[in-house]
Amino acid sequence: MSCEQCLGLERVFDDRAARADLRRYRRRGPQRTTKIMVDVLIAEGIVAATVLDIGGGVGAIPNAMIRAGARSARLVDASAAYLATARDEAERQGHLERMSFRFGDFVGVAAEEPAAEVVTLDRVICCYDDMEALVSASTARAERLYGLVYPRDSWWNRLVEPGRREGSQPRVEARARHLPGVHTPSGEGRTADRGAGFAARVPP
Repeated sequence: MSCEQCLGLERVFDDRAARADLRRYRRRGPQRTTKIMVDVLIAEGIVAATVLDIGGGVGAIPNAMIRAGARSARLVDASAAYLATARDEAERQGHLERMSFRFGDFVGVAAEEPAAEVVTLDRVICCYDDMEALVSASTARAERLYGLVYPRDSWWNRLVEPGRREGSQPRVEARARHLPGVHTPSGEGRTADRGAGFAARVPP
C-alpha cells in the first residue's frame, strides 16, 4: 500500500466513520454477507482455532469467532480509528483477553505476522491498491481456512471508486486448503497464489 493510500484510508475510515459503523453493528449485528462468511467458516470448524482478521473494522468477525469457540483472534488494520473502536468493542463483549490488535498495512507487516488457522478479509481487497500482493500475503498466512468477501465483478462496480462499493452485492467465499485456486474478481488473484492450494467452500 502506498503512503498516499494509507493517508487516504485514514481520512475515509476515521473516528466518525468508525463510530457510525459501531452503532450500526450494535443495532443490527454483522452485515448479511459478513454473517454468511462467518457461518460457513464456523460450519467448517473453528473451535480452538487461531483467527487473523485483516482490515477488520469494528471487530464483527473476530468477536463472532471467539463466541463460536475460536481460541484467539488478531486484528490488523490500517485505520487507527477502527482499531481503537474494535478494541473497545472487544472489551465490551468480554473478549479482550483473547484478542490482539496491530496497526499497519498488512502487506508491509505480513512477514512479522504468525500464521493462523483461519484468515478473513471482509470488503478489504476492493480498497487496496495492490490486490495481488494482499491476496498473496494473506493466503500465505492461512493454515486451513480463508474467508473472503468482495464486490461482484459487474460493470456498475467498475464505475465507482473502491471505497464506495458498500452498496454493491458482494461475493462471499470461504476457502479451505485442499485443491488449487484462489479466485478473485476478474481473476486477477488466480496467478497470485497458484501454490496456495485453496478450494471454494461457497461457489462464486
